[in-house]
Amino acid sequence: MLNSSSKGYKQILRPSHRHFQKRNVHKLKQFKTTDPRKFWKCINGKKRSTISASLNDLEMHFRNINSENVNYDNINSVVHNCHTDNNNDIFNCDITLDEIEPAV
Repeated sequence: MLNSSSKGYKQILRPSHRHFQKRNVHKLKQFKTTDPRKFWKCINGKKRSTISASLNDLEMHFRNINSENVNYDNINSVVHNCHTDNNNDIFNCDITLDEIEPAV
């Protein structure tokens, strides 16, 4: 079922993508002679925004994150109070037909 869905999606996507490409090529050919400004705007695309953070700002940010005081005693007490059962018999037993039938 997944294969057929994927194949159907690709069959729809392929012609749409070809149409999109042809339309863009046609626009570029048209703009090349009629409107060079639009032509170069299409070629260059949108400018990506840049983040203006200096190296000093980044250094201070990560220094602050790493210098936070962590109370390891509290973490250790939480970890030691967890109940860990090493009994994984429930997970290691065979799956029965009675367990499968309600799910199907």
